[in-house]
Amino acid sequence: MSDRRRESSEGQAQGKEGRSPAEWTTLAISIGIIAGFLGVVTWLYFRGSEEPPLITVEVQMESLREEDGAWYLPIEVRNDGDRTVENTQVEGTLRTGEGEPQEASITVAFLAGGERVEGTLVFSDDPRNGELEVGPTSYQIP
Repeated sequence: MSDRRRESSEGQAQGKEGRSPAEWTTLAISIGIIAGFLGVVTWLYFRGSEEPPLITVEVQMESLREEDGAWYLPIEVRNDGDRTVENTQVEGTLRTGEGEPQEASITVAFLAGGERVEGTLVFSDDPRNGELEVGPTSYQIP
């Protein structure tokens, strides 16, 4: 019976001698991950105020194409601010001098700060032959 106690005591003593290299490595990696996470959270908290959304629309006239009597005008919608927006409405109005102005619109469901999205407005007349106005009309902040 005393042999069993001695083996148990020796096993406990070996366990108290120190950590193995694998344990030290795991501990170092864990501490690094936690420190990195805390660093990112701290940086996000203290980085200052976020710029409000600034929606800009750029017309890609060089990529204009005509198919089956419809004119497809590519646009690029950008959020130059820091805050995310949803349901951004972009409208285009084409005045050719004949009849009522043509209107086309597109809705961008989600636009993060600094993000760019491409879309297309469709008109029945060539946008190069009239006065074209394109711009954002509304958005929501989530």
